[in-house]
Amino acid sequence: MLYALASAIIPVMGITLLRQNYLLKQHQNHAAAINQDIKNNKDQQEKIEIASPILKFIAENNKDYFEITPASLISISSQDNYVEFIFRRKKNS
Repeated sequence: MLYALASAIIPVMGITLLRQNYLLKQHQNHAAAINQDIKNNKDQQEKIEIASPILKFIAENNKDYFEITPASLISISSQDNYVEFIFRRKKNS
């Protein structure tokens, strides 16, 4: 019975290890492809932000102003002579 058990465990362990290795390589390749896509999208976003126009909002006194790209602007609201800008800040890495 011990021999039968040993002869069953060794092939099962071998097949399990081979399958584990195969899946690990497959998932590593998939993760590398995802990382490359993320890097390409980040490079494209940086190029888009550089090429995008800049909006300039000037105060009534013509001295104060606010510049922003359209891609980072989320919303603008105003009430009487007050204006609120909600925008996305670029993270410094």
